[in-house]
Amino acid sequence: MSLSSAAYGRIILLLFLLTITRCNANTKKTIQCEKPSSCGDIPKISYPFRLHDDPKNCGDPNYELFCEKNTTVRYSDTDRLIVRSIDYENRTIRLVDDGIQKNNCSTLPSDSFLSLYVPSFQFDSSNSYIVFVSCQNQANSSNYIDTSPCLNATDLVNNSKSPQKRRHSYVLAGKNIKGSDVEDSCQVELVVPSSSSVQCQKNCSYLDFHRQMSFGIEFSWSYIVCEECDGYECYFNENLTELIGCFYFDYPCGSACKLFLPLLSQTDVN
Repeated sequence: MSLSSAAYGRIILLLFLLTITRCNANTKKTIQCEKPSSCGDIPKISYPFRLHDDPKNCGDPNYELFCEKNTTVRYSDTDRLIVRSIDYENRTIRLVDDGIQKNNCSTLPSDSFLSLYVPSFQFDSSNSYIVFVSCQNQANSSNYIDTSPCLNATDLVNNSKSPQKRRHSYVLAGKNIKGSDVEDSCQVELVVPSSSSVQCQKNCSYLDFHRQMSFGIEFSWSYIVCEECDGYECYFNENLTELIGCFYFDYPCGSACKLFLPLLSQTDVN
């Protein structure tokens, strides 16, 4: 195995950057507010989170929340999400689409797969899925849970803008639903992630599944994508009061993070 002269040059530059940024990593920055914010049912909003009206030194813009009518809200690219809880010890946040009303089982999320991607968070793989289907014929399998009287097939078709008219509506739930699980006369209309921590195990009704959706979905911030590190991983002290350094995977890169990835991708091995 041999490296081209250009690759040698990039490696030397990388080593130089690593030397510099190890020094930069030792420069600690205080990032906590003097007093955490609060809103509605969320009593503590602290780093990495911030409310929109907090002082600029509070939290990180990538984790900005809004307090609207005493309700904590997170906006994704296309959706408005209600914050149900924040667990700082486990680094998880529980979010629910604002289209789902807790005590109204006829309500649905605003979009299919709406919450699989929320910027700056990682989707929790332990979550399960609720699959809504509309069928021309009545389903024969006990795995199909009738959504009536809360929803009918027309509600689902109107939600998904499907051109076909169907008479029956059901939900399927689980982590490993396959295309073969959907009967021939049925069509998938909506797929909604749901928390496995409140998953119904047996003798389930549609009300149980609606409760799962209204409970919300867990996302994690196992690593923090902070503004100071230009969108790369940020490492902090144990109580998240000081920024220690910036990393690309396990490599310290400091202010050079933006250069680090392109240089690695250009390194060719012959």
